[in-house]
Amino acid sequence: MSLVQGKWIKLDQKRTGPGARSSHAITLVGQKAYVFGGESTPRVPVYNKLHVFDVKEQTWYVIEGTRDVLPPCVGVTLVAVGEIIYVFGSRDYEHNELYSFDTSTHKWTLISSGDTGPPHRSYHSVTSDDHHVYIFGGCGVASRSMIYGPTTSLIKSGSNTQIRVTT
Repeated sequence: MSLVQGKWIKLDQKRTGPGARSSHAITLVGQKAYVFGGESTPRVPVYNKLHVFDVKEQTWYVIEGTRDVLPPCVGVTLVAVGEIIYVFGSRDYEHNELYSFDTSTHKWTLISSGDTGPPHRSYHSVTSDDHHVYIFGGCGVASRSMIYGPTTSLIKSGSNTQIRVTT
């Protein structure tokens, strides 16, 4: 979208992108858009690759090693705090793993899972500020709002319960 012109413009793209899909997630870190998850056929998750579109170079590429960490996910979310991307949720698996991905080192970290993480959910909303990741709603067993503080390693639920996690 060109805000100056007030209309959509088609970007030239080098290399092959992730292809058409729905129920995926995308977030920006600097001049790079990170795309993960989704489905091209209803209820069939696409492969678990992390695609990156470099806006400045208008080039797609894939981050290697993602397939060894994350399962394919539908209804997943991505959100960035600085250079760190947080990944949470999926419709296909009732997992509640919260992962982080450092965009400068390409290192994945499992932040929480099982009893230490937020309840599993999909099709939720997520946003962030400079210090926290906020998870709202979604489909799942318990879809109450959650807050994760990367600097404090605390997960808080809407009932103000705090759970310490290791990072």
